[in-house]
Amino acid sequence: MDNLTGKILTELREKNGWSKSTTVKKLGLKAMSTYANWEYGLRKPDGEMIVKIAELYGVSTDYLLTGKDKGRPDDDLADDPDLQIAFKAASDFSEEARRQTIDFINYIREKRSKKVVSQKKARRQLIISFHLLYAGTNPAFFFIPLFPLKKRNSI
Repeated sequence: MDNLTGKILTELREKNGWSKSTTVKKLGLKAMSTYANWEYGLRKPDGEMIVKIAELYGVSTDYLLTGKDKGRPDDDLADDPDLQIAFKAASDFSEEARRQTIDFINYIREKRSKKVVSQKKARRQLIISFHLLYAGTNPAFFFIPLFPLKKRNSI
């Protein structure tokens, strides 16, 4: 049996500094042997558990199964025009303002990983925060729409 998934599970667990028993608890498993069998390549987790493991480690299910990441769900944010404008304007920030921005982004990502807010709400929080924090220092922020403009049907 191919043990790629097992090797990936071991790598991710060790990268997080977790023991097998800690990982078993985080996944809500009843027996450590179940998880150990996955790492040893004797068995594979079912689809539902693959999703749960991916969420725990913050990786895609593709990565768990193939070792290749075909893109995470929030990768499309890099193509968001509003965020591109915001980040381009952020290049003029002081070092302190950049650090605060990165801290805030990490805070939002943490909330997203805990499913406290939706991706759409996280995006809005980020853009609103840029407005509130930096509009006074950079007039370009006045031109970033707070919310996407809805297209109207023409008559």
